[in-house]
Amino acid sequence: MAYTDDLRCTVYQSDHLISVSGVYYTYTGGAHPNSILMSWNFDLDSGTFFDPNFLEEDGKLKEAVAEELVRQAEEAAKAEAEAEARAQEEALAEAIRQELFQRQMLARMVLAAVIALILSVGLLLLTYLLLKKKR
Repeated sequence: MAYTDDLRCTVYQSDHLISVSGVYYTYTGGAHPNSILMSWNFDLDSGTFFDPNFLEEDGKLKEAVAEELVRQAEEAAKAEAEAEARAQEEALAEAIRQELFQRQMLARMVLAAVIALILSVGLLLLTYLLLKKKR
């Protein structure tokens, strides 16, 4: 594999803010590549770069992020539980199908044995009658 060195950026701009996010990817022949996530935020009104903590001045950002993370976790847990329930239902349905198939096979075997027994008894009766007739 060839050596790779790549930087891809995404820019968001509003009237008061420019935000740049970048992914720096490099592979130099080692066991695995390296990726570094970077971001820069520039306040156009003050002409300065700022830290994301600037957005936390009113204390609502952490609360909103925490609520969103909890919502996503609950949604993922619900989806996982539903998938597990579907898998259990499918496994139960398959077990029932297998049980029904086995019972059908057993019923066919019993029917075949009964038919064989009837034929054997009939053959014995026919033989008895033929032997009795010859005497």
